[in-house]
Amino acid sequence: MMRKFIVILYMVSFMLAFPIYANAGGGLPSPSSTTDFTISDFVVFGKNSVVIDQNVDVTGGTVSTTSGPLVGSNGDVTLWQGVQSHGVVGGDDLVIGSDDVDVYGDVVFNGDVQVYQDSQIHGDVDAGGNVNTGSNDYFGGDITADGTITLGTLTSVVGAVTPNGNPDTYSPVALLPETSFSAGTLSSQDRNITGFNASLNLAPGTYRDVSFNRPNATLNLTSGTYYLRNLTMPVDSIININLSGGDFKLYVLQDISLNHDVNMFLVNGTADDVYIEVAHNWFSGERDTFYGTVFAHNDITVNASSHVTGALYSEHNIFIGRDSVINCDVYNNDDDCNGPDVVTPSEVPEPATMVLLGSGLLGALGFRRKKV
Repeated sequence: MMRKFIVILYMVSFMLAFPIYANAGGGLPSPSSTTDFTISDFVVFGKNSVVIDQNVDVTGGTVSTTSGPLVGSNGDVTLWQGVQSHGVVGGDDLVIGSDDVDVYGDVVFNGDVQVYQDSQIHGDVDAGGNVNTGSNDYFGGDITADGTITLGTLTSVVGAVTPNGNPDTYSPVALLPETSFSAGTLSSQDRNITGFNASLNLAPGTYRDVSFNRPNATLNLTSGTYYLRNLTMPVDSIININLSGGDFKLYVLQDISLNHDVNMFLVNGTADDVYIEVAHNWFSGERDTFYGTVFAHNDITVNASSHVTGALYSEHNIFIGRDSVINCDVYNNDDDCNGPDVVTPSEVPEPATMVLLGSGLLGALGFRRKKV
């Protein structure tokens, strides 16, 4: 009896030391891990989708194989030719268009990854579906897919190629807490400005619509909190924000619409002092320049040849037009897309008539990254 017990104990010890794997490939599989990100890791994040047109630079002028501001979505991401980016992550599929797309970090998607010809990914690629590449592509790390991997002609891979493997998976990112207040409680003050070269000095406060109906307008704002229903800026207009008194916060119940050639200028401050929240859509035309973290509850559209210093977050979709540049500078986050920060709630000018929901803005989501 004692001998049988010793034999059983030996067998159990052996099994614990050398676990049995069902792996047709013959090797021991490495377990997959989940990549966790905070929203402040991203310079562009669209919950449903992100589309970046040709020759857009999202690297912020820095190139690194290990870190940098991310582009991502809980859905699909599409990068057209000539785009430069750091890591790209998402919950569904990635499509990288042909010709000179450079991704300097890792790629992690839970669906398929399609890379067309003449593009480079300098980090690892992990796909929950299939990976398909075109010709003359370059991969500086490993490629791991839960499904198949098909490499085009003259495509080179520095690391291991592992189909039917255990790729890292993307964990969906929670967006900012939404600020909510009722349009019906706003005062009836409208600022509809007519005439060419119009100029308006607007103090912090509560308004309905601020709009100009002629080109070459100037809107002068200061530190503090603004509540509007709509903001519309015409062609060739200027938005000046004097940040001498601290942070600038703008909450818009409906839309912000910037025509083409609209330029924002900051005085005594930087983009991480500026937070703009739009309940519907943010639209900017061609050749616009603006600063700050923009959070839209619907879509964000940035048209061609625009320059953004800040971060773009959308509950729905983001489109960035060709030849644009996006530099990461997250609100109250010390010019860093990677670190957590705590933001206090906004003060309400008339508590009896407005209720703000949500206690934090950007940095309240302080959970930790594991990769990229």
